[in-house]
Amino acid sequence: MGTAASAMARSPHVEDSAPGPTGVLFVHGIGEQTESESVRWFAGALIRWLAWWHESRAEGRASFYPEVVSSHLSYGVHDMEGPGRVVIRIPEHTEGLDTWKERRWIIAEGWWSTRISPPSFAEMVNWARRSAGRAIARLASQVAFRWRLIGLRLVGRASRPVGRSDPGWMGALIEFLSTAALLVAYLAALPLAYLVVGMLWLVTLIPIPALRETVFVKFIEPFLVKGLGDFRTYLEDEVQALHIRERLAEDIRWLVDKAGCVDLIVVAHSHGTVVAFDALTSGRLPYLERVRKFITVGAALNNAWKLYPSAGRLAGTLPSHIFWLDVWSYYDPVPGGQLVRAGARPLVNPTDALMNEMRWRERYVHPERNPGPTTPPTSALPRETTNGLNVLSDHDGYWRNPEQFLSRLAAEIDLPGGYYARSRFDLPHLWKRSLLRRRRVTTLVGWRLAAMLAFLGGVAGRATSHGAERLRDDGRAIADAVRAIPGSEILGAPAAFVDGLRHWFEGVADAPLGPIADVARTVAAFLGADWWSPLWHVVLALMAFAGLFVIAYRLLSHFLWRPWDDDESRASAARDAGEPNIRWLARSIVALTALGTLALVIAQ
Repeated sequence: MGTAASAMARSPHVEDSAPGPTGVLFVHGIGEQTESESVRWFAGALIRWLAWWHESRAEGRASFYPEVVSSHLSYGVHDMEGPGRVVIRIPEHTEGLDTWKERRWIIAEGWWSTRISPPSFAEMVNWARRSAGRAIARLASQVAFRWRLIGLRLVGRASRPVGRSDPGWMGALIEFLSTAALLVAYLAALPLAYLVVGMLWLVTLIPIPALRETVFVKFIEPFLVKGLGDFRTYLEDEVQALHIRERLAEDIRWLVDKAGCVDLIVVAHSHGTVVAFDALTSGRLPYLERVRKFITVGAALNNAWKLYPSAGRLAGTLPSHIFWLDVWSYYDPVPGGQLVRAGARPLVNPTDALMNEMRWRERYVHPERNPGPTTPPTSALPRETTNGLNVLSDHDGYWRNPEQFLSRLAAEIDLPGGYYARSRFDLPHLWKRSLLRRRRVTTLVGWRLAAMLAFLGGVAGRATSHGAERLRDDGRAIADAVRAIPGSEILGAPAAFVDGLRHWFEGVADAPLGPIADVARTVAAFLGADWWSPLWHVVLALMAFAGLFVIAYRLLSHFLWRPWDDDESRASAARDAGEPNIRWLARSIVALTALGTLALVIAQ
């Protein structure tokens, strides 16, 4: 921890003996994960960061590197005792006056994917109708927050950073524009989302084989039923919820009875946080007294509390001896911000000893202006991260964030019953690395915004210079060109869906149903009008041009940003923070030039 000079300023950290193994139970989220898939993903990212950390300090000592002692994984057939797991040996380490003994981590998987039966398609469509639109309120609050950050600078605070990972003037403006653009996109897509949900709801009410066989419905159904369906079922079905909690109980019992774990840490991701919180507060978990920390990542608890405020199983308080760290990113659509549960009952009620050890207090004044008084916490200790500032990938982006997440996770596991800053893995320069990461990611977001603007400019230039019908002609030419390609029939899925609806309304119009038949005849005529084909060709052209810019952006990020990100990520585990470079400037010039050139080509 730190340098020898900093270590001499306080009592040295020395462990008298090596403790028993630490069990880390990772609880995955919803989906169709195969057994051992999530533990490979979780452990792999952590082992990679540990290797970087030891590599920068090995000095030729082969025995200094972390060792994967054993790996017990399943690939479809459960032929092993206990959960899927990886055992890691962390060698002894001395730095300055500090000494940390060898440790063993047993990273196990709390796999519950096959212990639940999702609801029907009709039930999930109705549930989606209730849930649509909540992300807009979250984004609006983030737009307002980013605007306030810029406002703080305008009133005289530009001379010092607004926060420890402050991206600077340009970065703050880019983040504001990116969040505002995403909010506008959500608002524009919301009517379409409700239209799609409405059509799907109609499909569930009227069992028309022609509609159910469309590619459109077949694409949506697995996502709703096998994905979000698990979430809804766990919250409403007491029998299946208990069945899942029993699996976690079995895993914890094995970690203690068979593996000999002295301390336990529960790490949960996404909707797995709902399962883990329910289990920890149920009072039925074995060896609960050995659970030292609860780490939630991209938690879905806010969604659960908002959708099911009366769910008794989620109204509990975490046991007073467990420390709770909640990691979230504001571009991650699942958590929606810090954990907040309505009602007077607190989420946590830690002992004074735990609060003091973990520096776990709530501040009710601005921490930079005046530290002020603190009070006992009522919720988890929040840790906001900057993953990729991408709503499509940030939910899994924590595992690609070494500066803000992986390093903190390693430090928390290293001292299961203590404050992470006393771990061998805590680095005093990580705040600086966090700042560099924020600026690095903001640079990539700037390229993304430039790609969007270049796309709009190129398409507008093409339509202006060649007439309003040019995009329709482009779409028709694209449809003709791809017709011979196998699988291209998916482009006709929306048309097939509309055609199926038209046939059904025509059938209703032929029935003796009076005014209902008249309405059905009008709708069928509307769906069969000539508006659909030209509109679809314009949409197809826009999709094709957007695809070109997506490809260009992906290539630029792969060849210009990814190597830079890999180098900086590896450097985050080094002893020294290093100095920032100006590679971003040269790379940004190349990226913006390439995107501008593509826009000019399309506009011709």
